[in-house]
Amino acid sequence: IARFFEEAGTRQSDGYHRLALGLIESKAVVPPSPDAWLLQRGWTRYAAGQPPERVAFPREPGLVFDVETSVMADSGRLPVLAVAASPEAWYLWCCEAMCSAEAAEAT
Repeated sequence: IARFFEEAGTRQSDGYHRLALGLIESKAVVPPSPDAWLLQRGWTRYAAGQPPERVAFPREPGLVFDVETSVMADSGRLPVLAVAASPEAWYLWCCEAMCSAEAAEAT
């Protein structure tokens, strides 16, 4: 039984394992993080030397990723902010509620 679960786990995680190894083996260097972040709903891509660009999702297959969650009284635990980095760019994802709250505080 242990062998079955080990093999099943290996099959399920193989694609992610290969992406992680690719980042490690390439000795990829993350570009400098942006000086300023735009808090707008969805994904924004920050590539060195280029203006921030709204994208549907990150373009690169291998990313280092972090997400922040918040407990909303009416909705439960939800993601509100995510940051991802690749050798080519940084990404920021912001939920609509977070962006609306930031915009309201700025006015």
